[in-house]
Amino acid sequence: MKTPIEMLNAIIEMQEANYGNSTNTHLDLITLVKEAKNVVKNCSIDDVMGMLPTEVINRVEVIDEKGRSYVNWKPTNRTELHIQDNGKTLKVFISQGN
Repeated sequence: MKTPIEMLNAIIEMQEANYGNSTNTHLDLITLVKEAKNVVKNCSIDDVMGMLPTEVINRVEVIDEKGRSYVNWKPTNRTELHIQDNGKTLKVFISQGN
């Protein structure tokens, strides 16, 4: 099964290559969009986390009712996000990368 990103890329490619060229292409596009919607609805937390561009994140802030309770903006930070405890816990791991 294609990932949501792969499906969206296929939709874009189909649209760019065949826009207005045939009725079949239009029907194929509709079918692909419907399939993509179903895949997105059935995404797990792990699927969604895997699609996030976390490799570029180097700034972490935790905001509570008092404001910023934790801030780490070092440009060499490397971050990892993990969802645990059946989706109830978000863990952010910060390390110094080079």
